[in-house]
Amino acid sequence: MLKILGAFIGISILVVLSFFVINMATRPLNTVSGLADRTFNSRNVEATYELFHDRFRGYKSRLAQIESSKSQLASETEPMERNRIRIELNAQRQSCRDIASAYNADATKTNRSIFQGTTLPPLLDMEAC
Repeated sequence: MLKILGAFIGISILVVLSFFVINMATRPLNTVSGLADRTFNSRNVEATYELFHDRFRGYKSRLAQIESSKSQLASETEPMERNRIRIELNAQRQSCRDIASAYNADATKTNRSIFQGTTLPPLLDMEAC
């Protein structure tokens, strides 16, 4: 009886270990296929494409605001108002750099940049801010 119980436990352990080894051996394949599934999911493709376009429009809009603030600063003579405009201009510049940085970070990721499209620049110039 003990021999049968010992054999049963031994076989059970071998079966469990076999499943564990098979699971560990196929894990890289599951990870790669899971990444591909998530990357090429239609919602992800659309969302990533729109994200690039939204960030690019935000960048262009922020650049226009910066130019407007620069001309406003050049024409202003009141010291307190010039100081307020300078503070606002610095905040706009930082916001522009943040937008460009986020866009550029995604543009350098292979699983994101493939959905960037052909009408957008590959990277945004942070110095333009």
